This record gives sequence, structure tokens and C-alpha cells, in this order.
Amino acid sequence: MASEVGGMREGFRMTEIGELPTDWGLQPLGDLGITYGGLSGKSKEDFGEGQPFITYKSIFDSAQIDSSRFEFVRVAPSEKQNKVQYGDVCFTTSSETPEEVGMSSILMDEVGDVYLYSFCFGFRQNKPEELIPEYAKYYFRGPWFRRDITFYAPLIPSKTYL
Repeated sequence: MASEVGGMREGFRMTEIGELPTDWGLQPLGDLGITYGGLSGKSKEDFGEGQPFITYKSIFDSAQIDSSRFEFVRVAPSEKQNKVQYGDVCFTTSSETPEEVGMSSILMDEVGDVYLYSFCFGFRQNKPEELIPEYAKYYFRGPWFRRDITFYAPLIPSKTYL
């Protein structure tokens, strides 16, 4: 059993997000990577054939993106659209309720060129070894992250957008 020092387990420290091992770093998410937008400039006629894309529902339904559920969209070679890569975290950006905004899912498969639905955004790490995808898929759906998303979501007017 771990010994305690002043009410804290040995080898741990208290941070603003709770108790963490002393050898773990704590950084703002923005320092770990970049965000990028989903598809833009698409009309309903563009959907149904073409390149695979990750749907809003796929992100909402599971912590890990199911590559068998991709839908398709036409993307011209001249278009500048963002592609999702292994380990990217995808988030929903809007919802009818604050509790449903900011749901996340991680692409855990190497799938080639795949795009992200319009009402979503992606997060890509600068150094993939800093946030293990297998851990991240649980963290971004966990109570600490979800609490912060649902706290800030109602502060945004109209429907809830992230």
C-alpha cells in the first residue's frame, strides 16, 4: 500500500484538475497540437459518392471512430479540405443541448484519405507520443473533460456551439 505524506499519496501531487503522479506534466491542450475544421463549401449534391468522411453521428456514438461507418462526399483534387489521420481526436461542434456538444471520438485506424463532417472539428497532436490515443479516447469522454464542456456550452448564444 502506498504511503501518504500530508494526506497525499507518495509520488503524487495535487493540481487544478486533481491528483496526478509527480512525474506527469500538465499542459493546456492548445500547447499539444492544432485544431482544424471539417468539410467546407459542400452542398447536399456533393454527398453520397466519392471520398470517405467521418459523420457527426459516428463521433457522437462512440469514443473510437468505426471506419466501417464512413459515408462519402465528392472532393475535387483542387479543393483544400482537411484530412483526418490516425490518432486525431474529432469533436462535434453543435447540438440542441449543452450536454451533447463537444462529444469526441478518435480515429484509431490507418485509413488513407478520410475527411471530417462540416459540423465537427479535429485536433492533431504535434507529438503523438505526448497523448496516447488509447488514453485520449477515454479522457475526452470522461467526467472531467465533459464537465468543462457542458459548463461552458450554455454561455454561447443560440443553439449550443463549441
